[in-house]
Amino acid sequence: MKKSNKVTILWEDEDLLVAVKPFGMPTRPDKSGDPSLQAHLEQTTGAPLFVLHHLDRPAAGLIAFARSGAVAGRLSAQLQQGKWQKTYLAFVEKNCALSPRGRLTHRLVRDGAVNKSFVRDDGKISKLEYEVLKEFDHYMLLRIHLLSGRHHQIRAQFGAIGCPVKGDWKYGAKRGNRDRSIHLLAHTLTIPGYPLLQAPIPTDDPLWALAAPTLEH
Repeated sequence: MKKSNKVTILWEDEDLLVAVKPFGMPTRPDKSGDPSLQAHLEQTTGAPLFVLHHLDRPAAGLIAFARSGAVAGRLSAQLQQGKWQKTYLAFVEKNCALSPRGRLTHRLVRDGAVNKSFVRDDGKISKLEYEVLKEFDHYMLLRIHLLSGRHHQIRAQFGAIGCPVKGDWKYGAKRGNRDRSIHLLAHTLTIPGYPLLQAPIPTDDPLWALAAPTLEH
């Protein structure tokens, strides 16, 4: 495991690089001009990298990069075929009744003008499964498995039922986090032929630190 400027590289070989994106860092270069994970890693490794999937800027966690176009094509095909396994952790506001385990299904439409997804009858079917790991006074800690890959899917679906991700004012949170992050972590990733990779819990945050003992079991 290598760390550089708060970026942790969990896996690196001739085909694949998997790193932990910090909260607030864009995955790819964008119009903000802020340093992106892709640009940082390309500078660190001295070679071009191909982004295989995306993670919202205010969230943190695992992002995989291919080291060639050919590998990107092969791994992207696996991803589209549902052969990758990804889990997320999120703290959501405790405003709605959730069963210990469940599934959410909505139709989502992306509006690029405001960079937000909305629940609409003409939207694309969006499904996820969740498990409530622990309840606190004002928040619930969830483990989430996406069954489809839509823009802002976790954020939009939990916002739609009145339990937005902590800090996610865009989808209905009572208040934003001071650093503009949201409490959403891309936690584990399994790619065929590779070991399970797991992002560390960001225990410098008090709420994540409270959750850490639960996640160690």
